Amino acid sequence: MIAIDATPLQSEHRFRGVGTYTRQLVEHLAAKIPDQVTFIATKNGMDLLPDAVRQHALTGWRGHRPAQVYWLYNEVFLRQMLRSIKPTLFHATDFNGTVRLPRIPTVATLHDLTNIRTAAATSGLSTRLSDWRWQVYYQRKLPHVDHLIAVSQFVKNDAVSLLNLDPDRISVVPHGIDPSIFYPARGQGKFAHRPPYILFVGSRDPNKNLEGVLQAFALVAEQTPEIRLAIAGRWNSDDIRWLKQRVAQDSRLASRVEHLGFVANEDMASLYSNAEVFLFLSLAEGFGFPVIEAMACGTPVVASNRGAIPEIAGDAALLVDPSEHPSMAKAIMTVLAASEVKTEYGNLGVTRAKLYQWETVADQTLAIYETIRAHN
Repeated sequence: MIAIDATPLQSEHRFRGVGTYTRQLVEHLAAKIPDQVTFIATKNGMDLLPDAVRQHALTGWRGHRPAQVYWLYNEVFLRQMLRSIKPTLFHATDFNGTVRLPRIPTVATLHDLTNIRTAAATSGLSTRLSDWRWQVYYQRKLPHVDHLIAVSQFVKNDAVSLLNLDPDRISVVPHGIDPSIFYPARGQGKFAHRPPYILFVGSRDPNKNLEGVLQAFALVAEQTPEIRLAIAGRWNSDDIRWLKQRVAQDSRLASRVEHLGFVANEDMASLYSNAEVFLFLSLAEGFGFPVIEAMACGTPVVASNRGAIPEIAGDAALLVDPSEHPSMAKAIMTVLAASEVKTEYGNLGVTRAKLYQWETVADQTLAIYETIRAHN
């Protein structure tokens, strides 16, 4: 029996790329090998799981508070569950679930090494605990798992160069896209009749380069008085307060920047498709889901030339240095000023997004399982 950690679907990770990856993977595997897989979940949060996962889930209790030691509760919980199940293989879909027990082969998905590449913006006990936890994960856990799944070649290269891991123990399996959620919907849906807007989707984490996005948009706003910046994502109150204060400091941004909050899946195609340009100007990324989401919706993308983004976007996006605000603004204006450029990159993006299939992710992951089990 293969055991897979489904708990990212029961935590705040369900709203992030880790949650998207876990949901798609477990749903596809539940359909492909229902008699060979079980999903580890917690009793508190079963309503958050897809039906296919609940049908194959084994559950236990895990605490959530205080949040600073949530990872410790998770470690104890997973170890207890694995000792009970005694699977032939365990897949840790998220770094929080990377545990290793004797005689249980372990596969772990490595999403990125952003926490090594970017320094924390704050200090304090919580930050120090988080930094220590990342060091344990990178330095003490990853070297001892049987196999790693890297979500991009960039992440694999980082694992080899920064952590000195064996490249033969790392397979690259890029993420997929859900065509039932992300598809061209220009002129349709909830966002069809808004004033012209540029779109950013994501958190305010340091690597997302929100300050750079705002500075680039301010330069664009000087030239196009009708354009707005829409920001979508589940932000906490402190981050929303920061945005309001930051916008109020610059007359070019005042009344031109809007935080939309969380946007439901059924409205994502409309959100992306009706944007004039999509911005993804991160300083570091292990993959970059929003890039292919926007592309699948036919929206031209202006993206960073750092991290895994050039690998994921290929020639279907305008790539710029995320530290060069004039260059970022110039790329945005290139799309806004020429309908043929917008059409060209929209079409290139739709074609590029078709390369990313969750069915392929599931098949490649299954092949890795079989290889690992055959050698143990």
